[in-house]
Amino acid sequence: DTRLAPIISTSYGDCETDMSSSDYTSLNGILAQAAAQGQSVVAAAGDNGSTDCYGDTALSSSQQMALAVDFPASSQYVTGMGGTEFPTADVTPGNTTYWAQAVGSDVISSALSYIPEQVWNDDTTCVQFVSAGGFPLCSGGGGVSTLTARPSWQTGVPGIPSGSYRLVPDISLDASAINAPYLFCSSDSQSTGINGSCSNGFRDSNNQYLTTAGGTSFDAPIFAGMLSIVNQKTNSTGQGVINSTLYSLASNATTYASAFHDITSGNNECTAGSTYCNSAGSSAYAATAGYDEASGIGSLDFNQLLNAWPTTSASSLSSSTTTLTSASSSPTVGISDVITITVVPAAASSTAILGTPTGSVTILVDGSSPGSPITLSGGIATYSFSSSTSGNHVIQATYSGDSTYAGSTGSIVLNVGGSSGSGSGTFTLSATNLSVAQGSSGTSTITLTPQSGYTGTVAWSISTNSAALATACYNSIPNTTVSGTAAVTASFTIDTNPSDCASAQYTGTTGKRRFASASSARNVPPTPFGAPAAITFAALLCGGLFRRRSRALRLLCAVVFLTGLGLSQSGCSSSTTSSSSVPQGTYTISISGSDTNASNIVATTSMTLTVN
Repeated sequence: DTRLAPIISTSYGDCETDMSSSDYTSLNGILAQAAAQGQSVVAAAGDNGSTDCYGDTALSSSQQMALAVDFPASSQYVTGMGGTEFPTADVTPGNTTYWAQAVGSDVISSALSYIPEQVWNDDTTCVQFVSAGGFPLCSGGGGVSTLTARPSWQTGVPGIPSGSYRLVPDISLDASAINAPYLFCSSDSQSTGINGSCSNGFRDSNNQYLTTAGGTSFDAPIFAGMLSIVNQKTNSTGQGVINSTLYSLASNATTYASAFHDITSGNNECTAGSTYCNSAGSSAYAATAGYDEASGIGSLDFNQLLNAWPTTSASSLSSSTTTLTSASSSPTVGISDVITITVVPAAASSTAILGTPTGSVTILVDGSSPGSPITLSGGIATYSFSSSTSGNHVIQATYSGDSTYAGSTGSIVLNVGGSSGSGSGTFTLSATNLSVAQGSSGTSTITLTPQSGYTGTVAWSISTNSAALATACYNSIPNTTVSGTAAVTASFTIDTNPSDCASAQYTGTTGKRRFASASSARNVPPTPFGAPAAITFAALLCGGLFRRRSRALRLLCAVVFLTGLGLSQSGCSSSTTSSSSVPQGTYTISISGSDTNASNIVATTSMTLTVN
């Protein structure tokens, strides 16, 4: 079955501080492909409040306490889900404002109306159970991304602060595991501590306990379910990134008042005390009128949202299809690539009867609008795309529709810098030997000399057969482009101090990597995703990169599969490394370069590292 799942829900993630730039680029490229395939990704924004990194032992104490947001919720291709909760007084037994008097137990229809919400923050309660093995932070994730630029759609709603980076979350739903938690059934008695969950109505085998839980990991699959109803109503097989629609609806004062609940009280700041957070974490973020980093746009009145959601097609109109083709699927960095957008009737025979689609197409590049809509001419429009940033980019075109044809959407993924080379010739490599003092660092220069007319982009890999280098690390070497006949160079910095290399394989600020060694005790994750269009994407990886800290009865991992994406091996095991500096001695390091488009064009060299 090669059909694509129109909606992907994930509760796995990692704080941005824990991600290297290459991790982010690889993972975000997969999310970009999902968007290009018309798939909507919904992700939990985390349960650690404004300090998303807390509990990540790969990071320093100060990094765990600092402000951070969770990826993939912080991606421009994802709808990030924050958390709300009901005030204790409003869900206390005996409250007659929002609840009808119930006769009997476990009555599920006694709510009288919408119950006001506040930002989910149960830190002060959860911290009391740390001594019993509980996790101290219980609050909805949110804040400002340091990796994702501000998308053009994140605008129009009052309260959105100025800035250049993406804000998280987008919307929120109830997430408290303490104040009116979610009731669910589970056969996993080891995790829940409940035997015979829901074997007596909703109660356990002893007809006593309920199985309840909370967390933003409930919110992601719940909203994914809502979105599936939206797709059914609009007759959509996949809407891709829906955030432009969410923010557009919220920017209309009337729609905002009816379809959204503006959360104006509470905060997601760390209130567990100085043991768990510093002054930054204990001061952000507070709910305000309109958008805020604690609850996003707010929660939903889903019936109103469903009625307000724009219909992408109408039964009285003929269906259309929008396709995009490019002059090059892998344009050179900074060089324009012409994208041709073609809109045709879904049924080819309709053209002769109904004519060619007219109207315009709206362009989005990586979720942001580069300009005004482009008018079709003969059902065709062209757009000139260029980017100074290498990697995958998603160009999406949405046809407006006309009096005859319904609107439609198409997209394409371009790999900038991916195959601008000759595809022929070869190159040679050499690297300068390096001598450093024990515990210090030094830089070797790699020289790449093209031969036989070779041009292209070269990616690097480093390896050694020495287990003694397990505590050393090196900088991630950016891809190197050859555009002429002259030799080009790349820098390769080696650090033999284990303190500098702590958690190097995940440290985005340094971009360092551990040495891959056949005898090393550490299992170093290779590139997390493969590029081939096959197999499956499930839950955005195992715990190697996405290590959401697990809390009992807090997480519900809803996995929806994405076909058409390959998943390469990812190192998910853990081990320890020595804290000693690299011993004095001489070591051999292998350096390989491979053309990013022609895998048969490769070269290898070696260098000597002397530690004094």
